[in-house]
Amino acid sequence: MCYCGIELTWLPSVITWFYNWQTFVTGVMALAAAWLAARPVLKQLALMRTQNNVMVRETIGHMVIALDAQYARMNEIIAKPLSEINGDIEYHELYGPPPSIHEWYSAAHSKANGLLRHLRSLFAQSQDAEIVESSKDALLKAAEKLADTLSDICQPIYATIHVTEYQWTEQELAERNAKAEVAENQLAAAVDAVSAATRDLQTEYTNQRAVLVRQLRVIDDGLLNNVALKES
Repeated sequence: MCYCGIELTWLPSVITWFYNWQTFVTGVMALAAAWLAARPVLKQLALMRTQNNVMVRETIGHMVIALDAQYARMNEIIAKPLSEINGDIEYHELYGPPPSIHEWYSAAHSKANGLLRHLRSLFAQSQDAEIVESSKDALLKAAEKLADTLSDICQPIYATIHVTEYQWTEQELAERNAKAEVAENQLAAAVDAVSAATRDLQTEYTNQRAVLVRQLRVIDDGLLNNVALKES
């Protein structure tokens, strides 16, 4: 290129360089402007995340408290009646049935029904992790089996006391007596099944609590890190 007799071959390169530099500067300024505009939004998002973590932490804390309360209440419901029934069975095996064995079976039946009723009421109050719910169902089935076993034992007893209510034939009474004899042999196993199901549920309660506590620690670590970053 020539202008007034002077060679300007370098001019297109200069113009191209200046144009690219101007584009670069404009891009950097646009990014800087976007970053400055985004800072309040990012701060707001960080604040929202912190608030959400605090809310989640509070919820998990309530879950831990509820789990502990349910664990304690379950033990309270089961421990005494099951211990009494099991202790009397062992006593009968060692020393034979007491003269008031019919009254004992009736009382044991009432205890088993109360145990089942209270467990159902307790477990209906909350929804836990799937494995905990599965263990609850297993315990309820074991408690129901215990109540049914004692019911089979007690039915002939009740029939002889409340004749007009049952009105069984001799054949029906004989069949019920045979069923009661089988149930008596199954009673100790039914009590053991409730004990085993209780231990399984206690284990799942403990595992679930450990999971919740780990979640709390993760949230607490995040909150503490955010505080440390702000202070620095």
